Amino acid sequence: MKIKAKGAYAEIGSASGTQLDVNPTTLICVDAVKALLSKNIPIEETILNCKDFTRFVTVRQAKAPGAHWKGEYLGRVLRWAYMKGETGCIQTVAHNSKIADSDGARPYQDLPKSFPSDINYQWYINKTKEILEEIGYSPKPKQISFF
Repeated sequence: MKIKAKGAYAEIGSASGTQLDVNPTTLICVDAVKALLSKNIPIEETILNCKDFTRFVTVRQAKAPGAHWKGEYLGRVLRWAYMKGETGCIQTVAHNSKIADSDGARPYQDLPKSFPSDINYQWYINKTKEILEEIGYSPKPKQISFF
């Protein structure tokens, strides 16, 4: 079954119809949602069995003059993945403010030659569960009301 993805969950951009005009964001999560909905494959299975590191990467542009991570200048085009044991975030050079969604991320300006052993799989599983809640597949947990 072919699944048509749109909007935030689409891999291919709308302008040219290629991946070149979009910034990929944790595509493994979208893969896991598609596999669950079309083939009933558990999200954990899809995420844990994927060995294509590019599916785990987020790409984002920072405003000039760019961003840094722990004092190391990264440039304006940022690539990162969520790794075990990482704390802190990627920050802008100009104001030292946090780049959105970079908490717990490790920059990968150059892709590693081998698949990293310390990927934070739980982060990707949790993000996939959030997507399933957003699209209405899973119910959102009820919040406790004290009043």
